[in-house]
Amino acid sequence: MNGSAFLLGVLLGSAARRRADERADEAAWRTQNALEARLREEEIRRLEEAANAQPVAPIRAPLSVTSSVVAKGGSFTFGVPQGFGPLPSPQLEHWIATTGPSLATATDLTAEGVPILLSVNNSGAVEQGLEDGLWRLTCDLRDEVASKVGQAGLSLAHGPQAILVDGARAVCCAFVAEQGDLEQRTWVALTTDRHKVVEITMNVLPQAEDRYLPVWWTALASWQWSDRVTGARHVAPPS
Repeated sequence: MNGSAFLLGVLLGSAARRRADERADEAAWRTQNALEARLREEEIRRLEEAANAQPVAPIRAPLSVTSSVVAKGGSFTFGVPQGFGPLPSPQLEHWIATTGPSLATATDLTAEGVPILLSVNNSGAVEQGLEDGLWRLTCDLRDEVASKVGQAGLSLAHGPQAILVDGARAVCCAFVAEQGDLEQRTWVALTTDRHKVVEITMNVLPQAEDRYLPVWWTALASWQWSDRVTGARHVAPPS
């Protein structure tokens, strides 16, 4: 199940409310309620600034990188440890047929089956101002994230945590889905690049999560955008 859909839904819902506020602002000006309109604008700005001012420190790769995975189209690369690499055919063909086009994948090439699958997908275009509000998911929108996750029958095992993916704002979460006696764990990092949503996920068997979680943080820590200009920021370390 795609946990990032809930993160994106919360954020887009917040953006929709902001647009509604802006339309209400116009009406407020027409009805001489300009003060109330200004207060709404200032509150939105305050929430975004507070979220973006979180004290943070760089993610460090817990494992040594021995090779890189290059995205389709070359928009980014990320590092993986020895024994890991892109999902081989026909497993890749099956994955694409099931989930749609993937920008990049990585798995444990030494293991039987697919106990871990790291996949990166393009989730479509977003409005230009969405990046400014992304980290609100880790602050004042945190309860809304948890509520939507619970309504979908999932539980939140980690986050939402503010991180950076090579300088780009991102939010990291881990979701747990239970289907009878089976449990599925999904780690998600949601970020934006040139006004497009990039979704990074790791599906992992619960009994293998501790083994493969360092691979997740190594991939995120070694991530490099090919043509993105980013400012110097700090990022919350994994807990």
